[in-house]
Amino acid sequence: MRTVLATSAALALALTGCIEETARPARETPDGAAAADGQVAAPDAGPADGALSDGASPDQAVPDVAIPDAGAPDAAAPDAGPAATSPGSPCADDDACGPGQQCLGEPIFPEGYCAQADCGPDAPCPEGASCVAGPFGPLCAATCTAADCRPGYSCQDLDGQPVCLPGADAGRVDGAPCERDEQCGGGACITDWPGGYCTTVGCGNREDCARGPEAGIDNRCFVSNNPTFCVRMCQAPQDCRSGYLCQPVGQGLGVCFPDPNEPLLDAEAIAASPLGIQCVDGDGSGSYALDFQVAQDTSAYMVVPFSEDGQGLRPDRITTPSGQAVDFRGRNAFQAAPSQLFGGLNPTVVPALDTLAGQLEAGGHTYRLTSDARRMCHYLLEEPSAGDEIDLNVYLVNIGVRAAQAPADANINAMLDQFEAVYASAGVGLGEVRFFDVEGALADRFQVIRSQEDVGNVLAITEPPGDTRDAVLSLNVVFIQTFALPGAAGVLGISPGLPGPAGLHGTPNSGVVFTAEFLGQRFRERSGAVVDGNTYTGNVLAHEVGHYLGLFHTTEQNQRTTDPVGDTPDCRGVGDFPFGCPDENNLMFPLAGADNSTVTPGQAAVIRANPLTKE
Repeated sequence: MRTVLATSAALALALTGCIEETARPARETPDGAAAADGQVAAPDAGPADGALSDGASPDQAVPDVAIPDAGAPDAAAPDAGPAATSPGSPCADDDACGPGQQCLGEPIFPEGYCAQADCGPDAPCPEGASCVAGPFGPLCAATCTAADCRPGYSCQDLDGQPVCLPGADAGRVDGAPCERDEQCGGGACITDWPGGYCTTVGCGNREDCARGPEAGIDNRCFVSNNPTFCVRMCQAPQDCRSGYLCQPVGQGLGVCFPDPNEPLLDAEAIAASPLGIQCVDGDGSGSYALDFQVAQDTSAYMVVPFSEDGQGLRPDRITTPSGQAVDFRGRNAFQAAPSQLFGGLNPTVVPALDTLAGQLEAGGHTYRLTSDARRMCHYLLEEPSAGDEIDLNVYLVNIGVRAAQAPADANINAMLDQFEAVYASAGVGLGEVRFFDVEGALADRFQVIRSQEDVGNVLAITEPPGDTRDAVLSLNVVFIQTFALPGAAGVLGISPGLPGPAGLHGTPNSGVVFTAEFLGQRFRERSGAVVDGNTYTGNVLAHEVGHYLGLFHTTEQNQRTTDPVGDTPDCRGVGDFPFGCPDENNLMFPLAGADNSTVTPGQAAVIRANPLTKE
């Protein structure tokens, strides 16, 4: 029984990655070669293989890693200090220091610092100084005990030599976090990188980079842009701090660069979720084993692994209590489609088909996957029996109907009636329908979807309609004016899910987007028949929701790829596609029509196994 609610909501904008009608580009991992002499060449970003298990291949996009112009560090002249001759004394210029010494100035050295540079066996230090290879290069620094360094400096042990150097808030090595230039040994802080990033601008080789006293730190000169700058090297994700990825450059090495992936959910949303989300830290191996328990009375379940930081994942298999494997490289290969299309998550329903009912078992299970993510999360949704009702959250984006008017609007109700009629043949009805207005700048931006990025962005404005498990198990549908995607004429709807992550809101995978351009209209379709636009739009909505619940196209337009459901007809071998296709009237035929409403028993089983269809 349909319950209709009208709600107005203030929605916050969240920026995300991009998606397409059938694919979201994966983050490229470029290959390249490290340059000699401590230089790092710009990675050669080539296209990645993106073949899907069902034969489709999504477009690939290479994310730009923005290299901001860090600029030359400030070098304000320090106030003149007292005359000095000994190493470590304050100074205003070289004349204030002893023979062979120079004045190392602010902002790195507070009030200046007399020191002899380029010390070594052939250039010994004067009395009261020790030659150290610190974060500022080889120099004669003032020897010290724990308490005799002047303000702004601390007694630091460098290779067994205690010397006075700028204190804990200065002299940070390249690649370290920072808030301002003077904190960095190299004199520059890239403040718009996550947490700030110390660097040395205008470097020529690794000797110019402030590597620092910490064991194992490897910084080199990145030569891809002008000016050059120093970067932190890495071999694995764990070598980089949070917010950064290890971008390979060849020879087993990588560079710690900002991670372009957006976290699917932030820590606050994970903690507040009623879905019981659990997260584990990676061990550096790239492999994860996620354990979960399936109750005895479960008829179907969805387990949703997702990377906390948005890194891609590759599902391997689920091992059941009896030892059988739900193998995502075998007959369950189609269930890896979400990760291949959308990256860092892979909602998985078991049994995915009625013919795979033997894969459902009670007891302890392990979901095995690989990922470069630092942390992996998952949650489990179980259904005691097949669902028969679905709740919708309908977001209206300048379509000419407000949320307060929508429950009584004749066109909206005719559309929902058609949607409900299609799903009634699968044994599923409409439950609660909530309407929300998308207003202001967000409405102006998203009323016409003009890019792949906008699809994810508009879905990311959705919000949980409540704080209970029942409330969040509802499906978001975003109703826009029209699509104007370059090179993709005729798009009527987009669903980032095969299936989508049930219960998650506010992510680029949180629902479906479809067009209102035919609502209240009448037109002629390809056969010449007059079509009611409300019925047509109801079918478009039903089709996109079908994708989100786990249904593939019966036959792709290449006529080679078909869905995994055993009882759906397909159009392989038909010469005049789409005319004469036996699946032309099926709900999941790839071309929309007024008669696309047939649902087979096998498709109905997929729909009812999804936790979004509730009792």
